[in-house]
Amino acid sequence: MKEKAILIFIVSSFLWGCSSSEVGILPTVFSPLSMQISTISSTLTLSPASTLLLPTETPTPIQTITLIPSSTSSPTMTPLAPLIFNKSGSHGYDRIGTDLLIYSSSRDNLLMEVELLKYYQDEELHVPIDLLSGGPNPEWSPNGRYLSIIGAIDGPSYDLYVFDTLDNDFIRLTDGPNHAMDMKWTLDSQWIIHSAYGYIGSGCPHESVWAASVDGNEVRLLFEPISGIRINEDFWIGPSKFYVLDSCFTEYGLYLVDLDQDEVIKVFEVESGILIDGFYDIDPKSGAMVFLPSLMNYDGLVFYEQGYYIVFPTWIGPRLLMPFDYKAEFNFLWDEDLGLFVLGEPCPDQTGKYVAVNPDGEMLCIEYDY
Repeated sequence: MKEKAILIFIVSSFLWGCSSSEVGILPTVFSPLSMQISTISSTLTLSPASTLLLPTETPTPIQTITLIPSSTSSPTMTPLAPLIFNKSGSHGYDRIGTDLLIYSSSRDNLLMEVELLKYYQDEELHVPIDLLSGGPNPEWSPNGRYLSIIGAIDGPSYDLYVFDTLDNDFIRLTDGPNHAMDMKWTLDSQWIIHSAYGYIGSGCPHESVWAASVDGNEVRLLFEPISGIRINEDFWIGPSKFYVLDSCFTEYGLYLVDLDQDEVIKVFEVESGILIDGFYDIDPKSGAMVFLPSLMNYDGLVFYEQGYYIVFPTWIGPRLLMPFDYKAEFNFLWDEDLGLFVLGEPCPDQTGKYVAVNPDGEMLCIEYDY
């Protein structure tokens, strides 16, 4: 029986090899080890009886080789980004996508996890494409106590929230229907200035500018801009007193906001837009601002004369100081020690002296080393 089975296997293997050659398939070349395994498999297939005897030669065992990767090929985990801490370093946060994680002192002490698009997850709603980002990053207040947060957490719009590190309170400050954006803390950490957007996207979607008190007791309408807002770092002339540019692509107006006095002054407004970014300076005590604009249209009157202008918080409209000499450099500045705006204009017939302006708008010539 054994000899018959082996004979059948040899004949069938010969015929299989011939058939493979005829159709252009090369017969498989087996190593001694694979030949033994194939012989055993074929023998078992031909005679499944339990009395079948296997070849007496023990097949060479198959060895398992474990590859030890080098240090350059080993997979590595992406390190976590450093936490963004408040002023004192007592609290920090990390944002991963639309998940906000708030910690006390380190990652070992997680205080709160906030899903910035929680409303849409809870309601199993499709997130509008303009809200997919989850809103801007949170911002710590100047005193380090509060963290301002924007997200669609309790409603379909981006709203403004604040986290209080003293008692771990999470307070909602605004309630739609527009989206809160462009948040900026006042220097006294009592208010959050923000814009209301009709939509999130390109262009200038601002509709109004608001101030929300950090305790949640008041949301105050400041003004409705033509295009958008911009509050530069040097626009602050008090803890809650500051300039705001009505600005998107160009500047259309300048406002002075005093939250303590509940007062908003439209310093000037133009129709065609001006450009003062980078070409201005401010006396932080008086609030006087000197700037060099492009051609502007003010109250329907066209000022074709390019020059240096000054504005005051107590006087509406810009006042022309002097024409701009295009040979001069754009290097005018506010000198705190002198208490003067020093322009880049040399004084006529006075070598080494430059035109200066005090906060009241009076002009004089001084020696100055730029």
